[in-house]
Amino acid sequence: MSGFLSSSIGKKFAMALSALFLMIFLLQHFAINILSVFSESAFNKASHFMGTFWAVQYLLQPVLIFGVIFHFVMGFVLEIQNTYREDELEFIKNILPKSIKTGIPIVATNDVLFSTQNDY
Repeated sequence: MSGFLSSSIGKKFAMALSALFLMIFLLQHFAINILSVFSESAFNKASHFMGTFWAVQYLLQPVLIFGVIFHFVMGFVLEIQNTYREDELEFIKNILPKSIKTGIPIVATNDVLFSTQNDY
């Protein structure tokens, strides 16, 4: 399992799971906030529960903080790992004829990095 998580696909899978977790948190947060539109008392009960229930305060909040930090760190790791790939020039050489043949444009999204101010 550790071999899978150290691969690029494994890291992307782990990042996707953390994104799913964060989306579920946002949906739950949205659902409680939308209660305020329909019922003030239901919103107050839900807010009180979330603010006082021990599992939310001492288990879920640290998990949420870890999820956010993990997601951002993995984003940076994958960005660095996927820049300057060995086969990048070969990929570009092979994808250009396919783009011309299908009429699908190529969008260049790689970072432009400069070592010093003079490189600009």
